[in-house]
Amino acid sequence: VKFELKDAEKGVLTIRNLFAFRTLDDFDASFSVICEGETVARGRLDLSGVAPYGEKTVALNYALPESGESYLEIHVSEAFDQLWCERGHEITAAQFMLPTKAAFTGVPADDMPALDVDEDDETLEILGEDFSLLFDKRTGALTSWIAAGNELLLSGPRANLFRAPIDNDRNYRKNWEKLDLTRLMTRVESFETAREGDSRLTVRVTATHSPRIYAPLLRTIMTYTVFGSGDVRLNTVFEPLRDDLPYLPRVGLALEMPAEFDRVMWYGLGPQANYPDMQL
Repeated sequence: VKFELKDAEKGVLTIRNLFAFRTLDDFDASFSVICEGETVARGRLDLSGVAPYGEKTVALNYALPESGESYLEIHVSEAFDQLWCERGHEITAAQFMLPTKAAFTGVPADDMPALDVDEDDETLEILGEDFSLLFDKRTGALTSWIAAGNELLLSGPRANLFRAPIDNDRNYRKNWEKLDLTRLMTRVESFETAREGDSRLTVRVTATHSPRIYAPLLRTIMTYTVFGSGDVRLNTVFEPLRDDLPYLPRVGLALEMPAEFDRVMWYGLGPQANYPDMQL
């Protein structure tokens, strides 16, 4: 089952049945409008009368929120018990961004609490009202992040260029093994700090990453912006250093947190695993 939102303001939706021998009469469907994470409207979606490979257009009964980032979400499930699943098993879902503007409520950095800095030749510690961050200047790593008395990190963000290979990677796998991507050596080129007022501090770490017996593969420039509110913004630039750099399995960051942090929320696609062409 596929959906196309023809007119977001009026809620005009086209439903397409991709089954070859089955109508959509035996499915339950619902829609909801989510604004800034809160459900502001919901209703039933009538899928009846859509023949195999057929389609129909319906109008959903909702009003666009006046402001706030908003989405239309649609869920379709089995209306009856099947041999392979129970009633209520979800078979598909869709999400559409609605044409509303996100509500922004920010605090100017100058109005945030001031930051203190404790620095020596080996470490840099940034202290706020109820948090602290500790950097190791030799490795460039963020080694500790304490907020409200709780340690948030086992190891801080680091370059991550590897993932487990799959069958589609068989033509690249030898190059990955040759480069030994799981054990790259990191060399810090520079560790710089800059104050931007009393309540904002920037830490910029520039480092190269190389296999044990080859020239460096790439350079990372990791810029941490620490605010007096306790927020930390991290921007990372990956700069290739070799013209013959092969296709890499992953270009990203990894960090470790204590096991008690076992609930995760994220803003993005999911919860299914996604290839670039699977916008789920």
